[in-house]
Amino acid sequence: MSEKQFLITNHNLTTPCGGVYSEQYFDGLFDETIASRGFKRLFSDERLKAYRDSFQELKGNKLVCQTAIGMSQSMLLAERGCMDYIVGAIKKIQAHSTELAKT
Repeated sequence: MSEKQFLITNHNLTTPCGGVYSEQYFDGLFDETIASRGFKRLFSDERLKAYRDSFQELKGNKLVCQTAIGMSQSMLLAERGCMDYIVGAIKKIQAHSTELAKT
């Protein structure tokens, strides 16, 4: 089940949560940092290129970013009944994830 499908289903069960991660290795920020004067002064061109190329080896990163979700800490500090509802909603989604993934 995709992160988006989980979030939509979870929202329908009135348990707020959201996507929390994106593939930061490819958003340009690391490229900008690697190309900075400070990094170029500290590291050789070969080492910076090897570092940048190593991002391709992070094969599981994309899946983690597509499936991870987050909830605010305050939700987990609620009354016991509220927390039980959250757990129940997630268990319900998990139990029906095969059918939900088809939609």
